[in-house]
Amino acid sequence: QHVVTGIVLSIMESSLEDFIHNPLKVLQTLFKGGGIGHVTNVIECLMARLTSKHKLPLLNAVSPDHVPSGTLVRFRGMIQDQFDPEFYLKTFSIINRETGEKDHCCGMYTDSIDLKPGFEVDYDSSDNITDDRQTLYVVPIPGETPWVKHLTKQDHGEGQYGTLSEGMSVETNRSKRSLDEVEEDNDDEMEVER
Repeated sequence: QHVVTGIVLSIMESSLEDFIHNPLKVLQTLFKGGGIGHVTNVIECLMARLTSKHKLPLLNAVSPDHVPSGTLVRFRGMIQDQFDPEFYLKTFSIINRETGEKDHCCGMYTDSIDLKPGFEVDYDSSDNITDDRQTLYVVPIPGETPWVKHLTKQDHGEGQYGTLSEGMSVETNRSKRSLDEVEEDNDDEMEVER
């Protein structure tokens, strides 16, 4: 119990930046140090310690191409759809069939399993825990006014991750055609004989 508390305090004090830049690594460290029971509580505590000074990238204002994979991000949006619950391995055992070495991993907060070289999931292990989670489809807020987008970009989009350029959207990252271009395209249409 005291060892687990020490690990948790150590992570809370020194690894907030690690939590932002590689949250899944912190999750695995917590799991190895204290089991699944401590993971959720510590993650909630770390999330509560995040302040505006940490400047988590807001995907509404930053191009996803500029954010490293695995980074903790924010997204402001509207829930458009809710899918059926999906089942996943909350904890699972992996085994190296050649050496017999075993390890336990946490599958929370991720939708894929990154295995060590030579290892495979031991689906027959009694240590595996299956759970379910709710999957949501979230879209950017429709009809958001330009002044709100501008304020969002000012407040959250600047910094090490860059910002979206004017006229670019999170989904496509390409500029829309202007009305002049559309009118030029219409002028170039072929005339039809009658």
